[in-house]
Amino acid sequence: MVARNEAGESAEDLIVYLEREGLLNRKGKLFILAIGVDVYANLSGALHYASADAKLIVDTLTKNAGPLHTDVKSQLLVSGGATSPTKANIEDALLLFREANPEDTVVLFLAGHGVNEGSDYLFMPQDAQSTDDGHWRPSSVVRWHVLQQALQEAHGSRIMFVDTCHSRGAFSSRLVKDASDANIIVFAATDRDSAAQEREDLGHGVFTYALNEGLQGGADFMKSGAIKILELSVFVSNQVKRLSNNEQEPTFSLSGVKNFVLAVP
Repeated sequence: MVARNEAGESAEDLIVYLEREGLLNRKGKLFILAIGVDVYANLSGALHYASADAKLIVDTLTKNAGPLHTDVKSQLLVSGGATSPTKANIEDALLLFREANPEDTVVLFLAGHGVNEGSDYLFMPQDAQSTDDGHWRPSSVVRWHVLQQALQEAHGSRIMFVDTCHSRGAFSSRLVKDASDANIIVFAATDRDSAAQEREDLGHGVFTYALNEGLQGGADFMKSGAIKILELSVFVSNQVKRLSNNEQEPTFSLSGVKNFVLAVP
């Protein structure tokens, strides 16, 4: 404990014993929102595995992170699925995170096209449209700050996995500071200048494939039976570079993060 006044500052260490269950002992719920956009109604350049990526991550987190939680609440928005990944559906689905409590874990997974427009980074939903002057119709795209704000306002551990092109471009200096201040963990598939690769032999995007391998045990370097978040970032970084022949460089926002256990093999 530290006490300060006009005269100065003093500090003293205190040991507090809690004779009942505390927040750190309590299991929470796992909230997952996974979005994968393969087909764009108004754009060319369809992807092949974004929907498969989103489905895989929901399944893997449910299997490997679910046992660490009391319950799993997930929503899946994918091309051809029960709920289409339109702008309106995506922004409505973000309301799921409002249910989270401090002991919970919140995960947002995005796979699809992402673009830089000026100082903004935009995620392209299924109904994205461009205007005649070459810009993006504001009512048809999801701006990065909308996604980040939904996580900032949620309670618990907040994690974002972003498998889009140029995803490092989402992190302006302001957004990086905001994410760090709010202790939001971000795994991004690429740097600002490179594309996120998909591979037919993998049946997935390279980033998602590496992330899935790590969650299923690849990131358990010490064979301790636990996948910790910092070890997962090291594994994903190494695997993405290996699988892409060093053509894809993932990036991470992990400032001030405690090395907690996210999953079990």
